[in-house]
Amino acid sequence: MPEEIFFRDLPLDPTVNSEGDLSSVTNRDCIKQSLKMMLNTAKGTRIFNSDYGCRVRAFLFEPFDNSTAQRIGNELEESIKNYEQRIQLLNINVDMILSTTSYEVAIVYRIANTQAVDSLKITLERL
Repeated sequence: MPEEIFFRDLPLDPTVNSEGDLSSVTNRDCIKQSLKMMLNTAKGTRIFNSDYGCRVRAFLFEPFDNSTAQRIGNELEESIKNYEQRIQLLNINVDMILSTTSYEVAIVYRIANTQAVDSLKITLERL
């Protein structure tokens, strides 16, 4: 039985499938794509929605410490709650990786309508 589709969006790199239709991403992939786009969009860069995005990249210029890691987590939580209504945020964990002075972020969430739990892991590297 095919997976029921609750969410559908265009991929960041749209292609045409064999039937001549634009390809799409659905459900889990759709949510992950949306989260990545939000995390990589600095607030103020979208002309028609200047509040969209988050400021996590700005924190990479701050001291590499637990306080900055906590601020990154708080910023992510606020942005996700404001701009990704298709999920229920369950946990955000920001770990400091001393060997590379980077932050490893794990976001755990429940997808609306499916009750499926999924996660996204990203690494934020200091500049």
